[in-house]
Amino acid sequence: VLCERLRQTNEAIEDSIFLTVPARVAKTLIKLSGSYGEELDGDRIKLNIKMSQQELANLIGTPREVVNRHLRSLQGAGVISNEGGLIVIERLEHLEDFAQTV
Repeated sequence: VLCERLRQTNEAIEDSIFLTVPARVAKTLIKLSGSYGEELDGDRIKLNIKMSQQELANLIGTPREVVNRHLRSLQGAGVISNEGGLIVIERLEHLEDFAQTV
């Protein structure tokens, strides 16, 4: 358990140093989809966890306003949507592309 927490901490530090904010938002959504995702029709994945933008910002280590801006950008690009207060990943492959942005 200790080793796993150390790996997670190291990864979070590396992400905050080397990844852009859009990449960190995308990577966090992908991680959440692994834990809380429910596959819908097609390739859509609904995150079955109610999370405020502030909570998401705390996970990423950035202000809520910045997370809000990037979530709206992803929505505008059709990569994610919002259904009943839950995030739905519409195009996982595009989200993975965002996560690789350095």
